[in-house]
Amino acid sequence: MTARIRVPTARLALLVATFACAALGPGLGAARAASPDVVIAQIYGSGGMPGAAYQNDFVELVNRGTVGVTLTGWSIQVAPGNGTTWSVTPLSGTIAPGRSYLVREASTSSVGVPLPTPEAAGTININPSSAKVALVTTTTALTCGASPGSCAGATLRDLVGYGTQAVDYEGSTPAPQATSVTESVHRDLGGCQDTDQNGQDLFPAPVDPRNSASSPVTCDATPEVASTTPAANASSVAADASVTVTFSEPVTVTTGWWSLVCTASGTRTATVSGGPTTYTIRPAAPFTAGESCTLTVVASEVADVDANDPPNTMDGNETVTFTVAGSGAAGGSGSGTPSTGGSTGSGSGSGGGSGGSQTSGGAGGGTARAFGLAPVGSVAFGGVVRVRLRCPSSAIDSCAGDLTLVSKKPLAGRRSARLGDAAFEVRSGRSRIVRVRLTRQARIALGRLGRLKAVVRALGSDGDGATLAARLTLTLVPPAR
Repeated sequence: MTARIRVPTARLALLVATFACAALGPGLGAARAASPDVVIAQIYGSGGMPGAAYQNDFVELVNRGTVGVTLTGWSIQVAPGNGTTWSVTPLSGTIAPGRSYLVREASTSSVGVPLPTPEAAGTININPSSAKVALVTTTTALTCGASPGSCAGATLRDLVGYGTQAVDYEGSTPAPQATSVTESVHRDLGGCQDTDQNGQDLFPAPVDPRNSASSPVTCDATPEVASTTPAANASSVAADASVTVTFSEPVTVTTGWWSLVCTASGTRTATVSGGPTTYTIRPAAPFTAGESCTLTVVASEVADVDANDPPNTMDGNETVTFTVAGSGAAGGSGSGTPSTGGSTGSGSGSGGGSGGSQTSGGAGGGTARAFGLAPVGSVAFGGVVRVRLRCPSSAIDSCAGDLTLVSKKPLAGRRSARLGDAAFEVRSGRSRIVRVRLTRQARIALGRLGRLKAVVRALGSDGDGATLAARLTLTLVPPAR
């Protein structure tokens, strides 16, 4: 399968691909709730420095909500990483849903190109190595920042602390700092990801300032399987147990959204009840003692109920394998009788997901031979290509290895040039998004050629040493600006 991933040509910032903004867990600063709309999406502190990409420092905001937000009376505030003295830039106007709002700050010199037309301007010098940047719903200067979690309250809409000297930040760790004068600190998913974990939500990438005239982003969450009972790799499951599937948001499902196949009793029929977030699958007959069963949730048959699309369906199929208790093992009661009106069906069905082939290894054990591999979404805003990789449930413990992006055609006289690579580790039966940063050569070639066909190769092994591999073809093209 060939998927199209859009990547900027001159300055690659970060991928906007799938717009999943799933929570990743609380940390030291987790008392602050994730902003429902406007967040700090990008911070650049090297404006005008020797070799800088742009003349001015800047802060970029993104409205990840679904309605416009009036910023008049709000402010951007900046303090040293280990300080409590805040400089203030007042804001005005409105930021539309999915749009950016550019705040131009101070300049060291005229080195670099001018920024796009900003929506607001100030005179703050932002330290590129470490600082705290806050979005505040008033223009009163903050006095916090001396300890983790000290900046909180109703007026604080968003906070980013980056660099090793940052004392206050959201979550358990500060965001990493930019590594050169041509990089800025970016919020992942084009500004959509906000889990109150600066160290996970933000990362350095080539600077790419966006203003209200730039292409909008859509921050709808991709529906995912949040949990199942039994869980992946569960053992000693009761023979009369039901299976529950909980999604990350309310969803609608079609008849073929699930399949349940067991090594002894085969393809199972069941009654389905519940929804729209948690569904219960109650098999028509008990499981066979000692058998392994694999539940597959079919991505193309599950859709979120909101109207903020795309995305609308899951990124890829979800599989969970569990083992029924052996003969003589202690049993347990099921989950109860199904609700009246539940539908009964075979549970069979097939569906693609968002691309790539997936082999789970099956329910009967054996050597796992293939990862699940799929592109994430269709648009990239950065030198980062995102790919979802699944470790098959038949793998032992976890899968670890390397993901490599290679050009299908020679670049600058090199045959099958490497475009980027990344290491990964994924638990058995689970999936994760692996981020591959493009090389400088890849970015230059893309700018010159306009598109690149590439192959993603995943090679690794599980905890028992079994080799796993997969490949996926992508087309990289510049985005509309």
